[in-house]
Amino acid sequence: MILHIVNPSPFDSQALADCLKHISEQDSILLIENAVVAADQSSPFLEQLMSHTVYVLKNDVEARGLQDRLHEHFSLVSDDGFVELTIAHASSMSWY
Repeated sequence: MILHIVNPSPFDSQALADCLKHISEQDSILLIENAVVAADQSSPFLEQLMSHTVYVLKNDVEARGLQDRLHEHFSLVSDDGFVELTIAHASSMSWY
């Protein structure tokens, strides 16, 4: 079970697309920093993300003013939640 941590915006980088090509059903995704825009209700990446367990870092969502636009499928996590996710998964992989 891998926690895939995606950092850059999917509009500026292939990181999310590459992550989605390599993720398994048991894995989870954590969107941080500019990658949180992928969790917007109008995101073109929404359909691909819906078939996975996806977490979104709350502070980064709030910093970008997306709290009212986040799709309900995604779980917001705090910084402490970020740490808990890394502990709960056997390993993590960062996508930049």
